[in-house]
Amino acid sequence: SFDAADELVTALAWVASEGFDVAVIATSYEMWEPNDGRGPVAQAANAARQAGVIVIASAGRFGDRHYRATYAEWDEDPWYHTFGKGNVMTLGGDGDSCPVIGEGEPIDVSLVWDDWGDDLSDPGATADYDLHLLSWDSFWGWEIVDSSASDQGGINPPVEWIAIDAPYDACYGVSVERWSASTARTLQIYSYFWPLEQPLQTPAGSVITPC
Repeated sequence: SFDAADELVTALAWVASEGFDVAVIATSYEMWEPNDGRGPVAQAANAARQAGVIVIASAGRFGDRHYRATYAEWDEDPWYHTFGKGNVMTLGGDGDSCPVIGEGEPIDVSLVWDDWGDDLSDPGATADYDLHLLSWDSFWGWEIVDSSASDQGGINPPVEWIAIDAPYDACYGVSVERWSASTARTLQIYSYFWPLEQPLQTPAGSVITPC
């Protein structure tokens, strides 16, 4: 297993130098680098292929657990992204109903946007978005359960991540808040354990590095 992108880069270089015929990478990670082939892991995989190694990599399983769109202001509050019908996208459901996630069930969601900077070995985003996990209450409506609000500030990657066990039985959803961004960025949301709201699922572009 790999805990960081540089470990995988080193491993791929070693596989190529040792003359292995095949490298199987049973992991994929959307928060290491952009998924357009420009990042260090993707480049290391390409270098291994050019050295004669057949690189077989996990493509992820995010077809129904991926959302992609350019940030668009919500009519009721421009600091939040609109998903069309509102500023919350549910985990599961069809747009009209929302399934209950049981207490203790894992929830793992991440937000990535296209602001990796010029040096992909040390990415630093200038646009700053925050990710919120919410639960639905029939009286109060949507309430924030947890948030990921790193200060990107040109030194941290364009990533926010929430991983918790559901604190109680409820319908859960996510929202994106714009903290600071001079231009609208392309947002991608990944959910590890639960499909996203059906009308908003975006299979296109869900394949992640090092594919």
